[in-house]
Order: sequence, then C-alpha cells, then structure tokens
Amino acid sequence: DRLSILNSNTELARLTRAEKFTINNAVPSNFEALIRFIETKFIRFNDDIKNTLNLLELASTYQCHDLEIACVKELDAKLNADNVIDVFKALRYYNTKTVQNIKTAPKPTVAEDFLNALFFNTLQFIDEKAGEILCQCDLLTNLRFEELEIIIKRENLQIPSETIIFDLLSSWSSKECERKMIEPSEENRRRVLGALTYSPRYLLMTPDEFKQCKDRVSLLDDAEIQLIENFFAKKKSSSLTDEQNQMLQNFKKPRPPFAEMPIELSERSKAKNYSKKMRRYAQKMA
Repeated sequence: DRLSILNSNTELARLTRAEKFTINNAVPSNFEALIRFIETKFIRFNDDIKNTLNLLELASTYQCHDLEIACVKELDAKLNADNVIDVFKALRYYNTKTVQNIKTAPKPTVAEDFLNALFFNTLQFIDEKAGEILCQCDLLTNLRFEELEIIIKRENLQIPSETIIFDLLSSWSSKECERKMIEPSEENRRRVLGALTYSPRYLLMTPDEFKQCKDRVSLLDDAEIQLIENFFAKKKSSSLTDEQNQMLQNFKKPRPPFAEMPIELSERSKAKNYSKKMRRYAQKMA
C-alpha cells in the first residue's frame, strides 16, 4: 500500500516520493517484511538471529523506528551464550551512550534508547555467563581490539578463575600477530595487547595457576612477574613504587559476586527470572 508508506514518517516515505530510487544491499525477503510492517505493524520473526540483525539494520537505514524497537525486543528475548557476541558486535554500531549512562537512564521509550538498552543487556549477559562465553576462543579471537577491550575490562565478569581471561588474551594475541603478519613472540604479543596485559587479576589466581600461565606465555615482563611471585611468597619490600603498589592492588581486587541486573526489554530480562540474591545485591549497589 503506497499510501501507508507515504504516511509512515520513515526514510522510505521520502524515497517513495522521489521519481526514482534504488535499494541496495537489502535481502529481498527482509525488505518485503519491512514494507509489510509499515502497512500492518506486524512482523513474524524466525529463529535466525543474524536475520533479525539484518532486519534491524534495514529498519535503522530507513528510519522505521517501530520496527527497530520490535527487533530489539526480539533480540533480547533470544539472547544466549551462542549468539551474544554476534549481537554485541552488531550493536556497537548503534550505541550512542556510555554503558554507565545507559544503566542510569529511565525505561527506554524511543528507538535510540531501546538500542542502547540492548547493548547494555548484551554486556550484562556476557558478565553473567562469562565463565562459558569467554572460553569460546574460536569466536573471540576474531574480535577487533576495541571489541575485546570492552569485554575484558568489564568489572562484573563472573568467572571461576582469572586464568580464563589470561587464556583468552593469550589466544587473541597470537591470532592478532598472525593478522598483522608479525612473529608471535612474547614481546609482540604484549605489544598488540597493550594495557590489556594487566587485565587478569593475577593475585586472585593460585600460585600454581599463575606459574602455569607464565610458563605458557609471559604477558608480563620479568620485573612484573617477580613482583607477583614475591607477593605469593610473602616477600615484602619497602622499595615498591606507587605504580607497583597500585598494580598489586588492581591484581588482587575481588570481582563483585553478581552481574548487574539487565534492563527489562523482554520476558527474558524481567527481574523475576533472576535470583533473589542477585536482585538484592543490585538494589544494594543502586
């Protein structure tokens, strides 16, 4: 119905008024779904998350905000450990606020807020299921540095051991050296990781875990390794610099016992689906 499109207040309405226009890079069935949604305000999603992400991109391109919101709710409902990284990578394109600002924002009402809220929920889900998700090395080693950094620096990662983060950094740095076509030496792996080498909380490992990690690959330099080994051996030193003391404090900082609560966007993210302990902790930290 041409009239429905013309009255839709979308980018597609503007294009339809033009004498001639071309639609590029659109899956035909999804473009048809966009048209039907504008006409009927109804869409039937399938189980293919990538197809829903494609629909979201289409809705964003043509400024069909109601369809954007519908896609967001569908993606939130279907979020799981197998697809959350794909959703996270796609949503970085739409995210317009810092995660902190999203968390403190009121309940979303417009498309932009819904997109930001879903981005927050993907990170919350990664935090909550980090012990499982961060072990998906085949998928995570293909992340860009900026994407890896966002995840690795999360405070609330719920992991049974810091070795999980170390293992991921070890694998990613080796793959990144391969992408850059440089030798995967320890020096080069430290260089591609930059400050992320300090992300594992080494002093939350056991001495044996730390030894196994450093024997496999040294992501820290010799002086930093010695600093940690001295701490484990209870060898105190009065000559530590402020920087070294701060490093030790960061390495032994406990992680919070729970991830944050998600923003309610679907049945999946309703508060009732999370434990009372997690809800009470979230209220305490609010």
